[in-house]
Amino acid sequence: MDFKNLFKNDHAISPVIGVILTVTITIILAVAIASSVFSQNVAQPSLNEQVNIKAAGIESGTAYITLEQLAGGKLNFEDSKAKLTASVKGTNSVEIYSADLGELNAGDSKKVGLLQNIETKTPVNVSKGDNVNIKITDTETNQVVCDKDIKF
Repeated sequence: MDFKNLFKNDHAISPVIGVILTVTITIILAVAIASSVFSQNVAQPSLNEQVNIKAAGIESGTAYITLEQLAGGKLNFEDSKAKLTASVKGTNSVEIYSADLGELNAGDSKKVGLLQNIETKTPVNVSKGDNVNIKITDTETNQVVCDKDIKF
């Protein structure tokens, strides 16, 4: 076999390389277009935007907040599936008695007293002008559903 003559006849190499490059570019473009089309996500509100918490005032020494479920699934406070905690002026968080809340579905709104002891229902010490950090945590996934600062 004569190797010198083998490499002299290279007329078919150019069309083969051209076809390979064309197919490669077509595949790359198809993948790029498909990934941009199929990966578009519908903007979901963040968890913090799904729950609205407002100060509802202080009555007879007990501070009240209003919880409003704006969107998303339900918040289930029954059987301690969701936990409500409050921290006044940056102090340690205190678990709030929330068993009476039941479930909050989208559109529901409930007024909650900041009571820290389940047996005695002792109110959390909140004064007018205090900043209170309210957190709602899903106890099954340990995910913070809402974390808001409110001013009384």
